[in-house]
Amino acid sequence: MRKHTQEREEYAALKKLLAEKYPYDIEGYCEGKDAFVKKIEKLALAEFAAASRF
Repeated sequence: MRKHTQEREEYAALKKLLAEKYPYDIEGYCEGKDAFVKKIEKLALAEFAAASRF
């Protein structure tokens, strides 16, 4: 996320929204982040694999 400003900002905004929506529900908060985290993880793994080919 350090190199990817847009994704970092999207994640921060998502976390803020979820914290407001689920102030006392850690499960809801975590579930709300799940799809985004999995998407970013998939992109990171693909980026790593591409960089490792060289």
